Amino acid sequence: MIEFNPWGLVEELVHVDGGPRSTLGKIVGTHGADAVVAVLVAELRARVDHHAAFGRVTLLAEISCDTTVFRHVLEFEAGRVVARPAGSESPDVVVRFALDDLVRRLYPATGRPDRMGWDYEPTWTDEESVATVSRASHLVRAATTRGDGDLDELAVRFGSDKYGHHHWYTQHYDAHLRPLRDQPVRVLEIGIGGYDDPRSGGESLRMWEQYFRRGLIHGLDLHRKEGVESTRIRTAVGDQGDPAFLARLGAQLGPFDVIIDDGSHVNEHVIMSFEALFPHLVNEGYYVVEDTQTAYWPAYGGVPEGSAAPGTSLAFLTGLTDALNHREYRDSADRVPTSLERSIAGISFFHNMVFVKKAVNGENGLPIWARG
Repeated sequence: MIEFNPWGLVEELVHVDGGPRSTLGKIVGTHGADAVVAVLVAELRARVDHHAAFGRVTLLAEISCDTTVFRHVLEFEAGRVVARPAGSESPDVVVRFALDDLVRRLYPATGRPDRMGWDYEPTWTDEESVATVSRASHLVRAATTRGDGDLDELAVRFGSDKYGHHHWYTQHYDAHLRPLRDQPVRVLEIGIGGYDDPRSGGESLRMWEQYFRRGLIHGLDLHRKEGVESTRIRTAVGDQGDPAFLARLGAQLGPFDVIIDDGSHVNEHVIMSFEALFPHLVNEGYYVVEDTQTAYWPAYGGVPEGSAAPGTSLAFLTGLTDALNHREYRDSADRVPTSLERSIAGISFFHNMVFVKKAVNGENGLPIWARG
């Protein structure tokens, strides 16, 4: 069995869809307002964590539901943020939200929430406190406002190598995935990073968590990575070279809207992973393979000649163009298309990365009599 924690309440909240109060009211009635508030505070903490590189600030969040006010503290210090129920401390700043408004600010269905109506009371005792309190308040403000959010900037902010370094992947991701950005997508990324350190890695997972503000983000790695989990990030442990394991993972955690292979980059593993997980991709979803340069690296099972040699990941992915065009085969009238041929609707090749779009591939070919 695959070890994972179900999303439960979190998934219900990202599917509220900005609908009527009764929808959120049913969730509150089932789980309790205190449980909903706890999830929202954890979401806030996850969004501002890793950005608090300034002096200590105690921020009190007051979240009202009907006549009840829930009070939680976010403690900013030394680049990290801790969340806890409020005690008798004197906060540096108080921010206030109505529960239903905060849900819609954190998980907006479309567009962006109103930028007005920011209710906060700072305590500025000196010039230094003005700067630190303002920065902490700004982080919370940004976390509850759906901005355009440049994916390049998010990659840099979280330290992902998908922009800069040796790669320029974010431009292609944004071009393909932006229409999904406001949707409650489910993402799987193979390869979390940080090797065997349970608290290292996860830079790209955090980037996706911020990019897809209603997204549920799964990471798969050979090593346990509990330290990178948050409200909407979960990790699983397993070997992408084990197709039976991948099939179980897809059945238990999928279906996925986006699958990204940034794992071992071993050619055999890339092919195994695609064959095992592509069936667990939703219609209109994307399967992305990064770092296809290893198709030319012998240490990864590649062949150094400048061609897509048989058995390499690029040979496999290039071969999918035949599946895309299967209705043009000479014998297409006499053969039954495979499930793969029926479901590959587009392929985009870029430097060291490939996007495969899954959708109904039903366009007819030219008539047999016209092919002579």
